[in-house]
Amino acid sequence: MNGLKYICLACIIPFLPSCIQEEHMGDAGDDGRVTVSLTFTTRTEEGADEGMESDEGNNENLIRTVRVYVFDGSDGSLTGYHHADLSDKNVTEKSFNIRLGFSRHTIPADGHTCLFYAIANEGSAEGLKSLPAAVYDSETGRYVWTDDKEITQRELLELTFSGLPESKLTEGDPAAKDETGKKYSSSILPMAVKQEVVITKETENLTLPLRRSLGKMELYFAKGGIGEGDLYIGRGVYLYNIPTKGYLFSQDAPALESSEIAHRESDKGDTSDSPYQKNGLPILRCGFEDTPSNPDEIAQLHINKITRRWNNKAPDDNTDGKKEYQWLPGKAVYLFANPYKSDKNAASGVEGDGYYMKILHHSHENSDTGADKEESHMDYVTLPAVKPNMFVKVFLVIPLDGYTATRTWWKVGDWTEVENPGISFD
Repeated sequence: MNGLKYICLACIIPFLPSCIQEEHMGDAGDDGRVTVSLTFTTRTEEGADEGMESDEGNNENLIRTVRVYVFDGSDGSLTGYHHADLSDKNVTEKSFNIRLGFSRHTIPADGHTCLFYAIANEGSAEGLKSLPAAVYDSETGRYVWTDDKEITQRELLELTFSGLPESKLTEGDPAAKDETGKKYSSSILPMAVKQEVVITKETENLTLPLRRSLGKMELYFAKGGIGEGDLYIGRGVYLYNIPTKGYLFSQDAPALESSEIAHRESDKGDTSDSPYQKNGLPILRCGFEDTPSNPDEIAQLHINKITRRWNNKAPDDNTDGKKEYQWLPGKAVYLFANPYKSDKNAASGVEGDGYYMKILHHSHENSDTGADKEESHMDYVTLPAVKPNMFVKVFLVIPLDGYTATRTWWKVGDWTEVENPGISFD
């Protein structure tokens, strides 16, 4: 099919030294130690795609826990640490202070380099190994690892998690295969940031931009073509080529390419059972997992009905698509980063290690009373390479007549975020 791709790229949450704001507060102690006030934030760049913005109050913006390691840029020693649980606090009115210990030397006139590693919501990163703690020794002015456990900068950068958060059902029957009318809340998500900072002899205020450690996808449908009748996504939507792990901190392509890929499709092309998913992760479940042979079995496939009619326009830059298209399922699907992009192949379906979906749908004419008039079809939809903190919206226009091709658009950008206020610790 000739899918049209609509791509919007926006740098919403910068990972740049320019995000650091300094404010001199006073002289450091004679031993060269300083106290740094940290603010964690997610900010929106001017000119960002407002249609991609998360709703205020979205759980995806919350910080429930935070852990910070600070390493000396000269010798790699631990020179700062803090951990706090904010699950019972309103973080909108907090600030964060952390003491840095530069033992046995003073800060040079041109400053001293430190590397900050901040991790938020580590409990939402399923499979993440237990992270060590440290305490400040006031006699030596140094931080000491506790319980004979420590972690290096390299080990921090290589931290992985194996489970993805899921949106939580808030309204509807969890056993029902039909997603129509169900409501979900978004999930608390793991975030991280690494930042190199030059510390001077004066106290500084630093702003660190957190980035989510995964991407997310939403699906939107409309019915098109010249036919009349009903359209159902009743046979399911399945996702393939899912990495087995994600990195907590952003990685370059070579590191991501080393990740193992799971959920590979086990049937290809026009095999006898190709209308049915093989080894895919269900995004929408199938109402009846065999070829229907009577009206009762057909009725089980009459779920996930698409009622929006295509208006012959591509998704608009300035809208989120929820009025023109039908959001189904009505939740975010969270994704590990995947640097690959798959390609469609007429002979084998899809080739490559990138994400793709199999969309199994069928049309049901208004006068249809038997299985012989049931029109079922299958579409492959490839996704772009997915980076951490990327938001992918997929828009599909599926024709009722079964003859014209399904139209596909992507709308891709960094997650737009509402500002997360500072967090403070006494």
